[in-house]
Amino acid sequence: MALRAFYKCCGGLLSTRTLSSDPVSEFEGAFNKLYSINSNDALYLIRITLPVDPAFKTRSEVPTIAFLLANTTIPVPKFKAHSASTANDIGFECVLMERVPDATPIKDMWPNLSWNAKKKLVEDVADILGQLFNVRADAIGSIYQDKGSQFGLGRIVSMQLFWGDHVHLDYIPRGPFTSSWNWLHTHLQLLLRDCTTLLANSDGDNAKKEDALAAQSIVHRLLKLLPKIFPIEPEIFALQHDDLSRRSILLDHTGTLKAVVDGESTSTMPLYVCCQVPGFLQSTDREDKPDPKKYGVPETENSLYDEHLKDYELTQLRKYFLEYMHAKHPAWVKEYEGVGVKGEFEDAVRMCDDVWSVGEIDAWLDHAEG
Repeated sequence: MALRAFYKCCGGLLSTRTLSSDPVSEFEGAFNKLYSINSNDALYLIRITLPVDPAFKTRSEVPTIAFLLANTTIPVPKFKAHSASTANDIGFECVLMERVPDATPIKDMWPNLSWNAKKKLVEDVADILGQLFNVRADAIGSIYQDKGSQFGLGRIVSMQLFWGDHVHLDYIPRGPFTSSWNWLHTHLQLLLRDCTTLLANSDGDNAKKEDALAAQSIVHRLLKLLPKIFPIEPEIFALQHDDLSRRSILLDHTGTLKAVVDGESTSTMPLYVCCQVPGFLQSTDREDKPDPKKYGVPETENSLYDEHLKDYELTQLRKYFLEYMHAKHPAWVKEYEGVGVKGEFEDAVRMCDDVWSVGEIDAWLDHAEG
């Protein structure tokens, strides 16, 4: 990618004279490509984004980062410039951000972290969740800024609403949603539409037809159950970072939390969605510490032992996380412990188009409907 194109998209903050090397590709995901840029005075990253939710994705993410920097102590990289349009020299939406020095994802450091470092990381992420939980809103949506730089909620940037051809369905509400009922009803209507489309295009594929009919049946049952669990009434919502994963949490060389990235879908959500154990702590439950002698080969050569050890450690750290939240953020824990059927319903909506989850959701619905 040409230096000149990068320069023009950086709003004049960089010039070809200050760039010390060509942009270097750092990462390529489903929607984004990330390039590093070295200038004479600083390190930068520029992220190129596919137009999955044209303009709105960038127009929301930039003020969301500004809001976090202004209203919390969560360490997020500063955005220096952006283009929410594809009408630029690159041809894609893009953002220029500061590159955080000495920062490595958890996934690349985990085996070498001390137990105390892992516990301190749990505390730091718990405090981040506590701060996000304290940002309250009266609707589900994404953060935007008006011309006067005032923050406010607007249509939500959500993968479920822009996936496939969903972004082009003008009749689908995009928010802000003032109740869980409105939000979940929109998701179920999209799923129902997808089932209808699949059935119309099954072309004699009986397996595909059976899967679509099974999902369609579940959606109808969820729609019938929706008003019983979620009456249309005012709710309180909070800010959620939906990707506190081992890739998005960065540590310095000492194992200390340095930055949180990948917040492009950060939005206000119902409290039963916000109050969940963060992704980087998720694993298979394992209560007993694995004994390397039982694995037949030296532990340094045994990936199964490493996997079981990580599961054991994460199981213990989940317990520590909840203990810490009880002590420091009891209001969060109260919501977490009261998630109940609302959280289960949201899980069912999120998973009902997964053929492997149909049986489990059917069983849950039998119980919930009874």
